[in-house]
Amino acid sequence: MPAEPLFALLQTCHKRIEPTVLQEALMAGAGLPKADAARAAHRCRGILAERLTHKQGEGARGNLARHKFETILVPAEQLMKLTPPVSVHWLQVDDAGLIVPADYHGKTEMVPWPNVFVI
Repeated sequence: MPAEPLFALLQTCHKRIEPTVLQEALMAGAGLPKADAARAAHRCRGILAERLTHKQGEGARGNLARHKFETILVPAEQLMKLTPPVSVHWLQVDDAGLIVPADYHGKTEMVPWPNVFVI
């Protein structure tokens, strides 16, 4: 029997959602345990929740819609796979991409523009 497809709940506009509101939406709408909902509510930055069933996602969406937050439900396989984040204290901009420090001895690495996602 194939596994049920999973979805991600995404915010459609940059509008702060209070963690308590999101936590309640994930608990009441998606049926997540309090600890999982609290963790997701405090970590979210656009991707509000992942690995939800369609029913859970629609429940959370409805709850957030009552608070006037617009969201969409996206199949998990459509999400772009993210690489581990890189935190730097300086960087250089080049036509080909960003040049970032690779170690404490002055070595640098080039990150091509298609691989750059800045937060």
